[in-house]
This record gives sequence, structure tokens and C-alpha cells, in this order.
Amino acid sequence: MKRHSQLFALLITLVFSLPAFAQEYIIKENWWMDFSGEWAGEPFMLSLNSAGEGNVVGTYCDASYDEKVRLEGTESDGHLQLDARVKDTLIGKIEGHIDSETQVFSAGFVPVDEHVVIPLELQYSTGSYGTPDSRYADFAATDVEVEAFAAQIKQALQTRDYAWLAQNLAYPFNTSVKTGKNIVVKSASEFEKRKEEILPQTLVEKSRTWQTCNLWSNHNGVMLGNGEIWIKPTPLANTALKISNIHAY
Repeated sequence: MKRHSQLFALLITLVFSLPAFAQEYIIKENWWMDFSGEWAGEPFMLSLNSAGEGNVVGTYCDASYDEKVRLEGTESDGHLQLDARVKDTLIGKIEGHIDSETQVFSAGFVPVDEHVVIPLELQYSTGSYGTPDSRYADFAATDVEVEAFAAQIKQALQTRDYAWLAQNLAYPFNTSVKTGKNIVVKSASEFEKRKEEILPQTLVEKSRTWQTCNLWSNHNGVMLGNGEIWIKPTPLANTALKISNIHAY
């Protein structure tokens, strides 16, 4: 009997000494993970952030709606179940899996009241710091304000609205001009003299394809395009957004 008691005690010790297999999550906290690919033949990007304990939030942009589509749901070991909503209206559900090695998100989108599954194959592309409530957490301006400002910049480039651009540049600002030379523009009058050099037609053409939502950001600010333009708050009033750099390369 004593021997059995000793064996039982040893078994209990072994069981409780085994490593605990905690739930693993791929989506990171305070980090917006961007997954890119195509949707119906068009470029598409979906962004996700962990809200803790397996809860996930996210967004994607759809021209059919006036604002971003919000995502909410759960993740467990790379498997995601998400509701897609515009304001409070459910428009569909996304279910899929992120491969931990390739970081490919294979999923299906099921629209509300439709018996179809739209396949999604998205590759992790970029990531940037931000809280679940704020993609641009280093800014006092809201996500809506930052992205509205980015859209205004794009519109001003397309229409050659130099007056608006001159008013929304943070002087002095750095620019890389077509010749490859870096210059510092100190005033609106200097910008007016060199505007064609600073904003060549090649930059305007590039801007046509720029997205203005779910932008990448770091400590330098928010990047528009592939780094051709950077947005930052002004030093004295960090709710006011300004263009801090232009690079016409």
C-alpha cells in the first residue's frame, strides 16, 4: 500500500511538472499587422490588431462605404473568426487561418444574406505601432483626421492646388528634387518659386495610385505613397497636421 501511495504521489508530481501549453496568438498587441493581396481583381489590404486574450480588431477600406469597415472577433492559434461591420451594421463574416511560417492569411468572406464565399489570400506586408483604438497612436489627431488630411494632399496634387499645399507645409521642410539634390525650403515664397521642381509631373502621376487609409507610420510620422510624402503634427500644436517632407524620386 505504501508503494502504491509513493507511485501515486510521483504520478501527481509528474503531471503538475509538465509544461503548460498556453494558447498561442499570432496577432500582436499594439501592433497593426497589414495583410495585402487582391479582392475581385483589385489591390486590397486588411489590418489587424490584438485587443488581448484572443480578441482581435481590424479594419479595411471599401469604396462602397463612406468609412472603413470595422472588424471584430477572435483568434486562436492563427485561426480567425471576424465580423465585418459598417457603423453598427453587420455586412459579413470572415473566417480563415494565418500560417505562422509563411504569414499568409487564407480566408473566406461571407456577405450577409448571401450564400457565397469570397476567397481571400493575403500576405503579411507591413506592421506599425498603434493601439486597437488608434492606428496613429503617436498623434493627437484621430485616425479619421489623419486619413482625411492624406486624401486632401492627394487631391491637391491631382488638381495642382499649390495654394493649399503651401499653407499645409511645415517650414522649413526637406525635399529631394528630381536631380537627386536635397534642399531645405524655408518659406511659402520659396516653395512658390520652386514648386514645379518640388512637385514634378512624375510625382503627380505616382500619387494617382496612393491609398489614403490604413497608412504606415513610425516615429517620423505617417507615410503617404512609398515615402514620397510624410505627414507630422506641428511642433507647437500637435493636433494640426502638416506635410513635413517631400521626395520626388
